Amino acid sequence: MPPRGGRGQTDEAKKASFDNYYQSEEHALCEALFKTRKDPNHELKAMENGTDDIVDDWAPVLNKIFKLVEILKVPGRKAKRKLQL
Repeated sequence: MPPRGGRGQTDEAKKASFDNYYQSEEHALCEALFKTRKDPNHELKAMENGTDDIVDDWAPVLNKIFKLVEILKVPGRKAKRKLQL
């Protein structure tokens, strides 16, 4: 995701921050996932709840998702649970 919290920054600092994000691995992985979803030859394009079989090669897609989760530092099992009633 593009950098947030641009309050108090000059326009040059905001542009530099966005350019840094645009050159980051995070942006490249997000773009790769978006391109996979738009690829008419990949099974992800037609994936829906009623899909029975997965026959495409999903290793590259799952590897990119895993790498993106590592970069974004998404909390795993050690995260505190939140009870929602």
